[in-house]
Amino acid sequence: MHDPGAANGRNGNRLYGVSGMDPIAAQNYPPHLLAGRGGFNVRSLIQQLLRNLHIIIGAAVIGVGLAVAAVQYMPPRYTSAVSLLIDPKRPGSYGADAAFANLYVDSTKIASVELILLSWGMLDRVVRAEHLADDPEFGDPRPSRFRQWLALFSSARTPPTPDAAAMREARAVDRLSQMIRTTRIGMTYVIRVDVSTGNAAQAQRLAKSIADAYLTDQMETKSAAARRDTAWLSTRLQQLRSDLIASEGSVEAIRQKFGLTETDNGPGSTLDRQAVTEVNAQLVNAEGDVAASQAKYEQSLRVMHSGGSLGGLSDVGASRVIEELRKQQAESSRRLADLSSRYTRDYPERLQAEKDRDILNAQVSLETSRIVDGLRNDYQTAVARRNALQSQLTRLVGAVSAVGSAQGRVQLREAERVAEANRIAYEASLGRLREVEEQQTREEAEARIISEPQIPESPSFPRPLIFLPAGGALGLLAGLGLVFLRPILRNRIVDADSAERDLSMPVLAMAPYLRKNDLAEGPMRLSIPEYLALKPYSQFAESLRLLRLGLRNAGVDGANIIQFTSAIPGEGKSTMAASMAVSAAAAGIRTVIVDLDFHNPAITRLFRGDDPEGVTDVLIGNVTAGSALQQYKSLPLRIIGAGSIDEPNPDLIESRQLRELIQNLSKEFELVILDTPPVLAIADPIVISSMVDATVMVVAWRNTPSDTVDYAVNTLRAARAPLAGLLLNKVNIAKSGPYGGKAYSYKRRIAA
Repeated sequence: MHDPGAANGRNGNRLYGVSGMDPIAAQNYPPHLLAGRGGFNVRSLIQQLLRNLHIIIGAAVIGVGLAVAAVQYMPPRYTSAVSLLIDPKRPGSYGADAAFANLYVDSTKIASVELILLSWGMLDRVVRAEHLADDPEFGDPRPSRFRQWLALFSSARTPPTPDAAAMREARAVDRLSQMIRTTRIGMTYVIRVDVSTGNAAQAQRLAKSIADAYLTDQMETKSAAARRDTAWLSTRLQQLRSDLIASEGSVEAIRQKFGLTETDNGPGSTLDRQAVTEVNAQLVNAEGDVAASQAKYEQSLRVMHSGGSLGGLSDVGASRVIEELRKQQAESSRRLADLSSRYTRDYPERLQAEKDRDILNAQVSLETSRIVDGLRNDYQTAVARRNALQSQLTRLVGAVSAVGSAQGRVQLREAERVAEANRIAYEASLGRLREVEEQQTREEAEARIISEPQIPESPSFPRPLIFLPAGGALGLLAGLGLVFLRPILRNRIVDADSAERDLSMPVLAMAPYLRKNDLAEGPMRLSIPEYLALKPYSQFAESLRLLRLGLRNAGVDGANIIQFTSAIPGEGKSTMAASMAVSAAAAGIRTVIVDLDFHNPAITRLFRGDDPEGVTDVLIGNVTAGSALQQYKSLPLRIIGAGSIDEPNPDLIESRQLRELIQNLSKEFELVILDTPPVLAIADPIVISSMVDATVMVVAWRNTPSDTVDYAVNTLRAARAPLAGLLLNKVNIAKSGPYGGKAYSYKRRIAA
């Protein structure tokens, strides 16, 4: 009897995941899976691109086609440009003042000019000048987007509905604003205005018209402002002139009333006040003279009383007589000294020289006394003059301080202040009026055209050189995105490499999808076993041989109990189990297939068994295992159906009888295939996995979600099921083959 425990010992290389792999099994495990789950595989990426190359190329061709259609059907747009230089000259500047223009033009003003160019009033002026309201491109109402698309593929166009002139004008202004774009060139004062329309000549004409409209608007705005200023200043001057005349008349009336005769010393000056001012100034000078003469005189007296020499006085030193006498004294002293050195005191010439010296000294003393007397006289004269001026000032101040005169002066000063304020306001307004009148004679716009618009030779939109590569590039990107996003969005298993990488399990084989035409044989429809018998060299038959080869490469070559299951129903696990049994029997292997899916006995239906007795009957003891076996044609293949009991006891799966049945079959047959229910449907496949040598997980290609398969695989691993690998079913080989869908190309990958 076959012992599962011995089988487990014989096949200790069962795969429970890469981390728990036996070293012997690792020798046969695909090398690119040993790198770890979720690693980046360049080869897989290239293969995915090659498999979907038709999608990428098709998307690129569609993108180019759409670009060609856009170029063909989209109306062309022509762009003409005019450049304006904002004159950086402050208003009212002349000559060299314009050199400081950059101090008065900034980014805010440039932005303001751009807004003026796009303003409603400016564009309305252009619309009126160019009669754009009558132009269908500007004035006619546009159809809806749906009608525009219909117009691209239809020659019939709906005539526009007539509407009011004001609506057409407003519509023309709005569309013209959409056709204009202003751009400041760098950090300069140059603004470029681009106008795009459906007509080249019209684009050039509108660009010129916009520039002219802006310049004209600047001139008219300045002229209107100057006229307003002139009118206001003229009215203001008349009022100021009247106020000035009235205030000056008031000043004169006050002067005449109080007898305050005006002098030439400025406003507020009268004869009596002028006299007081003059006497006061003279008195100040007289006080100074008294102080100076007193100081000189007192100094001479101190020198005389102290017995000192008066020669140090400034007036004495400045006297020419004293200066001449001192020269004579010096000459006399020199001559006396010369005679004294040669002659005695009795010598006549020496005596005469001494007499001359004494005479000169007396003359110097006399002259000095006279100068001192003059200083005394000057001091006395200065004092007398000062006293006289003080008396005169007292009389004048008394006269000025009279009550009537004081009131008159107060009124006069107030009237003169009013007259002076009126005079200043009048002169300022008069000067401003002259400036405004001068500006009117030299009005200049703040901008000028530095580049005239030209008629464009080719449309600016659409451009084939840009549209076609851009369409192709966008189509290419869309194709790449579709290739990479489609598996992600669908969350399906799409190729063997991704399945092996994500699930850490080898793909044993890929069974192609059999269409109805493939199973049709004349008027009859073949079953899968009949199809294998009739076409043993088909791609489907080859995939089953590859499955046996994959089991051998996965390290389960010595196993003879194989379990077929799936994650969810509908993945074709019963079909693949039956096909595996037929293929093995056709190869001469004594095979038995057991239908353990009691809820959905697909094996029983597939082989069209006539005997209703099966597994459930054997387990409850109604029949023996030998009597339940059914022969399939002439092949060494036996089938045991699910049995005649519709609702068997769920505990039969865990019974000792089922384990003994499987062990006995493994001793009698070379290959025992068990068809079990889906893993996520009921617990039967998990229980049965402990009785087998290998478990094959059948996955429907591009149908079963990856996370569902992953959950089922982890469930089996948690039960320590001997997972051998995956069998991808219903595969479109042309789209999933690692070598572009060439025939049998996947054999090279598995054989590796």
